[in-house]
Amino acid sequence: MHPFTGLLSLAHERGWHVRELFRCFEFDREGRPVPGQYCSFNEAREIMLRASRLGGPDLAVQSGARKSLANLGIVGLGVLAHGRLGGALAFGVSFQRLVGSMLDVRLEIDDDEAALAVHDLFGDDETLGFLQVDHLITGVNALAHLPIERFALKRFEMAGDPAPDLVAMLERQVGCPVTTNAAATRAVFARSVLDAPLRFSDEVTAALVRQTCERELEALGLAEQPASLRDHLLDDSGAIRSPVEMAREAGISTRSLHRMLAAEGVKYTELAERVRIEKARRLLAAGKSTDDVASALGYSDERSFRRAFERCTGITPARFRKQR
Repeated sequence: MHPFTGLLSLAHERGWHVRELFRCFEFDREGRPVPGQYCSFNEAREIMLRASRLGGPDLAVQSGARKSLANLGIVGLGVLAHGRLGGALAFGVSFQRLVGSMLDVRLEIDDDEAALAVHDLFGDDETLGFLQVDHLITGVNALAHLPIERFALKRFEMAGDPAPDLVAMLERQVGCPVTTNAAATRAVFARSVLDAPLRFSDEVTAALVRQTCERELEALGLAEQPASLRDHLLDDSGAIRSPVEMAREAGISTRSLHRMLAAEGVKYTELAERVRIEKARRLLAAGKSTDDVASALGYSDERSFRRAFERCTGITPARFRKQR
């Protein structure tokens, strides 16, 4: 029920028939969901479509606005227990499946900016817009409730071309400019914030929560996959870790790291290159020159970067920039 707590709050507030809206869940006599229940994406999809018919086009903003760190359960506790914001975010992203994330939420770092970004998982166009807004505002609220100095977004980027009324409502909710037709839906903030210390950190609690979350993932059949291994590829500064560093961060041996990647048909070098090219796309889209991008991403020269970019994307950096 984690991703539906916002909708559940709205349903009670507006007098909707809760059991009809959440048909796949059981409720007690007081109308509270019975703990420990799960549903499929198709069942979740029906909930979102029924709710959208009742609540209108801005429902995702209102749903996300009613969720915060407290709605992330034990994952929220693990986030709070970390020493710095960067580590806390990486932890939350690694265990997002435990809070019912229906998108791939990533921490992306470029130059002097960082972002929480949401990417499609199920290829369902009818619910994608709702999920993007709902999940990202939930993440923004969680950031705002962390015990650090005042957190502020620089901008909120949206894929596609949402209605002006929805954009205006989003701007009021997140307190920053909202841009549209972006490459992905992201909440962008200053990279320096990642170094901010959390006032209630506790290493013992953080370690215990991580162990509990790992056991829960294993019990659910969601043990670590390359998609979550990739979360260990970048350090808090955005630099790509070596295989030894990456394995240490993930808490496994280097041999196990390569074996887990190989089981899914991917090599460390391929994964690292893919992440570098994703960063290159964003830098090029932001107006950086190929020479600057090559230098920022650690390529030996501009030619090496151009060849790598074309190998991964099928087009040259110059052509990519023209298509933007």
